[in-house]
Amino acid sequence: MNSAKRLAEEHLELTRRYFLGLAAAGVASLSPSLVWASSGDSQTLADAIARLSYLTPVDQFKMFGRGNPPPDQLSPGKRREVGLDPETWRLEVVADPESDCKVENPLTKKRGTALDRSSKPR
Repeated sequence: MNSAKRLAEEHLELTRRYFLGLAAAGVASLSPSLVWASSGDSQTLADAIARLSYLTPVDQFKMFGRGNPPPDQLSPGKRREVGLDPETWRLEVVADPESDCKVENPLTKKRGTALDRSSKPR
């Protein structure tokens, strides 16, 4: 019987020994990379991290606003007036009037409890 066929027959039934061998091989393969990472060039890692970007740069961001006119086309004064400026932004947490749900403690502008950029989690 050729070795490939014998190996296939050996592993038809998965055993703990087989999985332990796989785990040992995996750990052994990680060891050289851990040594390389700890011994080496921390400047290269710092440079790679510095090049990472998670947010779209402002000049590449496209606004797909809704409304007439869309909020991004409002003048800065109008955005401030309607609460779309970072200084005037408020988030209200209220029950949906079209449902029968209740909010025990709604957060509203009228009550002065709406969330804003200075709100801290409790």
